[in-house]
Amino acid sequence: MKHKEELSTDRNIIEELYDSDLFHLTELETVSEEYKSMLDKLIKTETEIMQSFPQCKSLFEEYQTANIALHNLSNRNEFVAGFRTGAQIVLEMLKPIK
Repeated sequence: MKHKEELSTDRNIIEELYDSDLFHLTELETVSEEYKSMLDKLIKTETEIMQSFPQCKSLFEEYQTANIALHNLSNRNEFVAGFRTGAQIVLEMLKPIK
């Protein structure tokens, strides 16, 4: 893990934690059946689009790349927000009961 002074100026340590894949967020064996079903539907639909509009292959690939980048950014932002919320809950729990 990088030290604080080594982190880039526009990223924080929580984002670095997310990007380091410390919790193996990309392992597919933990994916639910619902997720697998939706992924299969997505792949089937993409295949149908490419078969129907082969002339749009490069435009569709550009769309896919932009969509994946947007989802990756959204996933990281959600992780950071959830991590911070969890930390706030822990801090609240440490306060004495009145």
